Amino acid sequence: MPKVVDYEQRKKEITFKALEMFSKKGYNQVNLLEIAKSCGMTRTAIYRYYKDKSEIFTSVIKFFLDQTLDTMEKIASKENVAIIDRIFYIFKALYEGCMTNRYSSFLLFDLWLHSSIENNIPVKNIKNDYTKRIYKIFEDLIEKGKNNGVIKDLETRSMATALFSLLGSYLMQSVLNKYVDSEDIFKSIKILLLGLQS
Repeated sequence: MPKVVDYEQRKKEITFKALEMFSKKGYNQVNLLEIAKSCGMTRTAIYRYYKDKSEIFTSVIKFFLDQTLDTMEKIASKENVAIIDRIFYIFKALYEGCMTNRYSSFLLFDLWLHSSIENNIPVKNIKNDYTKRIYKIFEDLIEKGKNNGVIKDLETRSMATALFSLLGSYLMQSVLNKYVDSEDIFKSIKILLLGLQS
């Protein structure tokens, strides 16, 4: 087996190449041999790193979602920024990320929908884990805002659900409809979020 550093680096390279290929061609249109060739490897060599295409895809999804959560957590932790603004900046940052990685975002939404239909347990587990973590970010911000008297006394879980749903719909619409006027949407989201203020 290669050195640990080389092994992990190689896995990352495979993940990045696979992300690019899945994003451009779709999961079902890419096979393991194509991924291996794009990495300058044989199909047999790729098995040292991943057992199959599905495991590579799971790694791709985790990578993408880790980036999303990292962005959200960094914004949520900015204590010098008003709570409503932090929620707004989360929406804005994720929108910009989706626009920068449009194909990857499309792939992620496709996965989100198909994992429920196809009963892909590993992907469902990832989806459920990340959904809980995103909810937690919103819940923590709402609770903090309520405790500080800047957000109305509302039911935290249902508002986190509303924010999560709004975020998902907004991002999906942005990815699917390239003619969306982002500035108008940002203004509308800001108006909605200001309605949370006490």
